[in-house]
Formats: sequence, structure tokens, C-alpha cells
Amino acid sequence: GSALPWIDMAAFARRAIDLALADRARMREQPGLFFFDRGLIDAACALEAHGGEAALDTLAAAHRYHRRVFL
Repeated sequence: GSALPWIDMAAFARRAIDLALADRARMREQPGLFFFDRGLIDAACALEAHGGEAALDTLAAAHRYHRRVFL
């Protein structure tokens, strides 16, 4: 479709948010820690930076990461 970063960055970021939320939901009941390379926060920042709706604060509040993160 047209949700490609060089065609429609906001649509691409929305799709990336959907995928990140699906990944998190799929792993929710699994034991242990998981590493998500890029994902929800990156996609929300991209959406805001490219004229989409402000999503970062809402998504970050609703979908918290573990207190211990890898940077």
C-alpha cells in the first residue's frame, strides 16, 4: 500500500504503532524479559515528527515498559 516512509510517513508510523502494540500483546503472557528493538516509542515519535497526531504521551502512559530497560 501507500504506508511507506517515502510516500506517507504518518501512515507508516501508524502501522508501526499497530505492529508494536500487537507484538507487546502477543508476549504479555510469556514468562521472562523480552527485547523489543525499536517499536512503540520510536513509532510514536515518528508520527508526531511527521505531522501526525500527538501519540507519544498517550501511548507511553498506557503501555509502560518494565522499569529495567536496555539502552
